[in-house]
Amino acid sequence: MRMIEIFDDKDAVYLRAAELIIEKAAEAIEERGSFSLVLAGGSTPRGIYQLLASPNLRERIDWPRVVAVIGDERNVSPDHADSNYRMVRENLLEHVPIPENAVVRWEPEIGNPDEVALNFEKQLTDKLGPAPTFDLVLLGLGDDGHTASLFPGTSAIKEPDRYAVANNVPQLSTDRFTLTFPAVNNAANVAFVVTGRAKAAAVSAVIDQQQFPAARIIPKAGRLYWLLDTDAASLLAAR
Repeated sequence: MRMIEIFDDKDAVYLRAAELIIEKAAEAIEERGSFSLVLAGGSTPRGIYQLLASPNLRERIDWPRVVAVIGDERNVSPDHADSNYRMVRENLLEHVPIPENAVVRWEPEIGNPDEVALNFEKQLTDKLGPAPTFDLVLLGLGDDGHTASLFPGTSAIKEPDRYAVANNVPQLSTDRFTLTFPAVNNAANVAFVVTGRAKAAAVSAVIDQQQFPAARIIPKAGRLYWLLDTDAASLLAAR
């Protein structure tokens, strides 16, 4: 089931995303005693994390029952300015009582990209079982239609079975690490959070024309949310 929600500005999008996380956390914890949340990198999610860490909202999630998963990562150390983990840590994890061993992160410092991916996959399955079903996955969207680190023309978008892989991205001349389509599409809920007119063409191409890797995010038995501001939604055929 796909739901498209359009808001006046990015702040309203951030608040809706934060409320969605709070809602799904409460549901999962009541049902199973824990909540698994995949956290996106990039600039847009920072505002969501800062809201969740704020005094008004942080008490509304039972953080000791949360498993937080970094959905994708750059091939940099955890303290590097470009690290997704560092961004999530500084804006959210350091401000809420989530146990350190409940955070699943990529460890590029291991060195070999394939070993980094295998190590991450082992952490994931140790905590969530052999076929992880995330309660909620947060995703962004690139101008080129990539999401997580699933870039057009790269090997990761062809992965049929693995949940986590290293992904060489020739257009960026680097390796990335990412959850795969099988992992994300096994989730109970997936939410794209996209703001700004610069993303409008990509949003329209993915939603209206089913183009680019992001169009392949189709949860098998879950809900797909698109949380957009009016600028990001401005080129949609049907609003």
